Amino acid sequence: MKRWHYYQRYAGAGLAIIALVVGIAIVWFHRTGLLWAIPRYIQHAGFWGIWISYGLVVLQSIVPYAPFALVAGFNTAAHGFFIGFMVSFAGVITGNLILFFLAKQIVAWIFHGKLESVWDKHPKLQVLRKKVVHAKFWPAFSILFILRVQPWVPSSLLDILSGATGVKFKPFFFSTLAGQAPTVAAMAYLGHRLLNFHKYKREIILFFGIALVMGLVYLFWWLWRKRRALHGLKRL
Repeated sequence: MKRWHYYQRYAGAGLAIIALVVGIAIVWFHRTGLLWAIPRYIQHAGFWGIWISYGLVVLQSIVPYAPFALVAGFNTAAHGFFIGFMVSFAGVITGNLILFFLAKQIVAWIFHGKLESVWDKHPKLQVLRKKVVHAKFWPAFSILFILRVQPWVPSSLLDILSGATGVKFKPFFFSTLAGQAPTVAAMAYLGHRLLNFHKYKREIILFFGIALVMGLVYLFWWLWRKRRALHGLKRL
């Protein structure tokens, strides 16, 4: 168990370093003008540019080296919104499937004992896992779809947990298709607008305003539920 916590600390430090490097790289790209030059380079690559865009999204889905909205924005700026969306969507689904099968074959085998201890410590997660793993297609699809469209649930984490816990392929695949479509469309739209900030300044402000309001509504709702649960415990 001590070794497991040791690995967790190093993983957290590694993710923090990656996030810092990514932030510095984005600022550097912005100041040098490469942030707007990348879509032009991809566009000038012609047919191979589509495969470059596809490969960048697959890599981002497996190893989040940059914000997805930025990568999707490159694709829409280089190929137009429809083709950019389709390339980004295909890349995301491919990355999700790669992580799912890797987790199914490797993670579940290596960390089987650790995963079982996690389920034992979190009964609610254990119940949810059993519902998804042993459920028929539509119930499993519904749970996975709801998790997939939650913006605070990391997509790669859901892929790995689905594969490692033995989720069936069909509900995973179709819930991923249905759940990723609106997310990719929204991120492609946002990325395209961000790369053309001066042209779409009002739309971007409106987009972030709506996102902020939705986030505050969810925060107040969550706090209200926590407060209600605490009052219920005190009465008992």
